Amino acid sequence: MYLEFFLIIVDYFKTLNRKIFIYEWLFPFIVIFFCIYIGCILDFGVFISFKDSAINVIGVLLGFSIAVITIITTGSGPNIEQIKNHETSVTINNRKISLYKLFLINFTYSVILEVILIISCLLMPLLNKIFLFSFSIKLIMYSIMVFIVFHILLLTLRNITDFYLIISKENN
Repeated sequence: MYLEFFLIIVDYFKTLNRKIFIYEWLFPFIVIFFCIYIGCILDFGVFISFKDSAINVIGVLLGFSIAVITIITTGSGPNIEQIKNHETSVTINNRKISLYKLFLINFTYSVILEVILIISCLLMPLLNKIFLFSFSIKLIMYSIMVFIVFHILLLTLRNITDFYLIISKENN
């Protein structure tokens, strides 16, 4: 079974700092908690609509993320060369990584998460039909889905900002 994508996920978690953790993990968790608290999550019609919209949005983001990875890996220029040689304070396996590698880790992690979410959204109705999940299990599954969607959107926002700053940087 092909499980090498877990290496990228592990590398992503090794690059997290406190600020990124709060932004990409804690904030979506608070959103989910707030939704559960006000009760909007208890209406599964809202979830079904959200799931259908999420598949479309995440599909577009998946294509965009792959396009950015392609641009960065095949592109050349002074900005790309500069980020390949610029070391960050982030260490993986006791070695500092370049800004280029950090950028690729973040975008590749995003692609993996987007693919997993799309597969999950497509399988969710089928699995529910087969196993007839209880209300609690459905609530947990849909809550995780909403959490991951928010996590992906915030991750994409950070990645796009990084991409803009790299591409638009003027060389002095």
